[in-house]
Amino acid sequence: MTAVFDPVMKEHLRRIKDHVTYTTYLGCKIQNELIQMLASEVRKTILAKVRRAKYFSIILDCTPDVSHKEQMSIVIRCLDDSESSTKVEEYWVQYLEVDDTSGLGIFMHIKNALVNLDLDINDIRGQGYDNGSNMKGRHKEGIILFLEEFREDGYDKAMVEAKEMTCEMGIEAVFQEKRVVRRKKNNLVKLQLTDDEVLLRSCKNLESSLTHRGCSDISGDDLFSELTFLKCSLPREAKTTIDVVNYLKKMDGCFSNAQIAYKILLTIPVTVASAERSFSKLKLIKTFLRSTMSEERLNGLAMLSIEKEVTEQLDYTDLISIFSSKIVRRVAF
Repeated sequence: MTAVFDPVMKEHLRRIKDHVTYTTYLGCKIQNELIQMLASEVRKTILAKVRRAKYFSIILDCTPDVSHKEQMSIVIRCLDDSESSTKVEEYWVQYLEVDDTSGLGIFMHIKNALVNLDLDINDIRGQGYDNGSNMKGRHKEGIILFLEEFREDGYDKAMVEAKEMTCEMGIEAVFQEKRVVRRKKNNLVKLQLTDDEVLLRSCKNLESSLTHRGCSDISGDDLFSELTFLKCSLPREAKTTIDVVNYLKKMDGCFSNAQIAYKILLTIPVTVASAERSFSKLKLIKTFLRSTMSEERLNGLAMLSIEKEVTEQLDYTDLISIFSSKIVRRVAF
């Protein structure tokens, strides 16, 4: 089936049928070895970026797979400053089969996973979870129907029916009539409008929040001094947080506290959408016909699919050398 779309595979199968070669490398063991080798290289690339960023956040969500096993999706959010421009990235790491979904159970699973990934749990600066699974029964179904109605027929009609629905459910129908739209101020304007006393207090509070075992990522006093100077030196083009981080990066450590503070700000997750999206891959990979798939193969295939952009950047020449050197092969590559 693959040969229909892949000329390399097509030629490989032709050589086998014509008895030009007798070594196929199409067995399940070879497949698993190739999958794990590729996935391992992708994971190494991702973890190297996470360690380079130092600070990261974890995003978690759980769902049962086709074999009724609870799978927890782990996503890591960090800043990738390996290029000239800093980017906020969310990398999928793995599915983890969990048998205890309590707070303590999930914590222990995460702790063990981070140890296996060689990531320091003390570098976590944010966490994201989905509590939607706690909403069950007819209330959940009613809200889903309301959202569908909102999407299809617009706000006004859906709002009328939503009020009727809340009356039937015994919930007070209080809705905001119109959302007040406020134009966002850019970073420079916000910084310039902040009173020095308020700014100093905020810097002190941030230092306290980032203090662990007597050590803090920043100094509140130094951060206040740096931000006070930034009020005058920050270019007007720096309108977003990313723009500020890129500017501070060019200053080569002159604003070390401000740089750390902005990095942590961008590291904190605002949604768990990345974990939710990974479940669509889970359902495509582990289907009814593949319900006995091992966890290792599942994670390998998911890594290559979800992190496709990283996979495409791999050096396949080196991978072929690694593959051929692991075990004595029948064919020299």
